Amino acid sequence: MLFYLYRFINKEGEVIYIGRTNDIKRRLLREHFTNNTHLPNECYLEIEKIEYAKLVESEEVAYEAILINKNRPKYNTQFKDEGCFDVQLPEFEWVEFQWEYEGQLEWLKKKKEKSINANDVAVNYLMNIKEQDIKTGIIDVDSSMLLMRQSFTLVAGVSGSSKTAYVLNIANYNARRGKRVLFINLKDSVENLSMRILSVNSQISIGKLLSGQMGEQDWDVCIENMTADKDTSLFFYNICTNHWKLDKILSAIRESNADLVIIDDLQMIETERDETIGNKYVWDKMDYILKEIKALSVQDMIPIIGTYCISARKINNRQDHRPMLMDLEFDSLQQYPDNIQLLYRDVLYNPDNTELKHVVEMITAKNILNQCYTTRVAYLNGAYVNIEKDKRQGNG
Repeated sequence: MLFYLYRFINKEGEVIYIGRTNDIKRRLLREHFTNNTHLPNECYLEIEKIEYAKLVESEEVAYEAILINKNRPKYNTQFKDEGCFDVQLPEFEWVEFQWEYEGQLEWLKKKKEKSINANDVAVNYLMNIKEQDIKTGIIDVDSSMLLMRQSFTLVAGVSGSSKTAYVLNIANYNARRGKRVLFINLKDSVENLSMRILSVNSQISIGKLLSGQMGEQDWDVCIENMTADKDTSLFFYNICTNHWKLDKILSAIRESNADLVIIDDLQMIETERDETIGNKYVWDKMDYILKEIKALSVQDMIPIIGTYCISARKINNRQDHRPMLMDLEFDSLQQYPDNIQLLYRDVLYNPDNTELKHVVEMITAKNILNQCYTTRVAYLNGAYVNIEKDKRQGNG
C-alpha cells in the first residue's frame, strides 16, 4: 500500500508541520483546508509550499515520528522527546504538491480568515470553473443544469420512476470519464447495482445477466466490458454495521476523495437523534439530514446528488400525474437543493400506451440558472437516450 509523508514549509524555508496519509489530495483538500482539521488557522496562513514523499512500506508512522523529533516543527505536538529517535533515515525524494489551479493555495489560506474579500471569491471561482465538469451525460440536461462543486441536487419521483437507474447512469458516465464517484445505495445489493451497470455498458438485458442464461456471444461481450472497466473509478458504499446512520455516511464521503457523490435513497438515512425525536418529528429529521449534506457539499467542495421517493397520494388524485415542487412533503426538500429534478413515467399510469412505454420525462423544477424545463428521454436497456427538451423560463 502506498503512503505519504508530507510537510508544510513557510517562507523562511522552515518545516512547520509534518504529517502522514494514504491519500495526499484528500488529506490536504478535504481535511486540512476545511473545518475537519485539528491545526490552528495560524499554521495554514504561514504555508508557502507543501512537499510530500511516497513510501511503499508500512513504516510511515516511525518515519513520521523520527522526522518530527529531528525537525521539531512548531505545529506538531506528538513524538517530541518520546523515545530514542537516533535512527538513520533513508533519502526521501520530496516533491512539491501541485495545486489544481494557479492561486489555489492563496485562496485556501484566505478561507481560513474570518471574512473573505468579494473580489477574491470571484477570481477563485473563475480560475476554478474549468474543473467543474461533472455531467449527467444527457445533452439537453447538461446544457442548462450545472452540477457544480459545492452543489446539492435532488432527484425525486414516485416509486417506479427510474430514479436509481438515472443516478446510476450519471455515476457510470462520470466514472468512465475518469471521475472518482462514490455511489451510496442503502436499499440494493452491490451485486445488483454492478449487474445493472454491466447491462448498460454491454447492452445485455438485466434479466439475462442476473440469471446467467446467456449465449456464447453475450458472455464474450460481458468479459470484454468487465476487462475494459477493471480499473473503474466508481465505488459503492460498503454496507457495514449501522451503515444507514448519517454520521457513517458523512464520514465515508469525507474519506472518499470523490469528485461526485450520489446518495440513493435519502429517506433511508437515520440519525443519532432518531431515538429521541421519534416519528412525530420526521420533518425535523429530514431538515437536519439535508442541512448536514448541503454543509458537507459546501465545505468539501464536492457535488452531491440525492434521490427521494415522493408519496403518490396527492399525485394520484389529480388528472395530470406529473410531479410538482408542491408534492415534496417538507420545505427542506425545496430549500437546501441547488437543483431539483422531478421524474415522470407515463407507463405507471397508462400501461397500455406502448408509444410512451420507454419514455421518461425529466422536469427540472429548480436550478442554479433559474431555468425550468422538461427533457424527454428514452429509457432502453437501463440507458438513457436524449429525445427533446421543452424549455420554460421561471422558478418552478
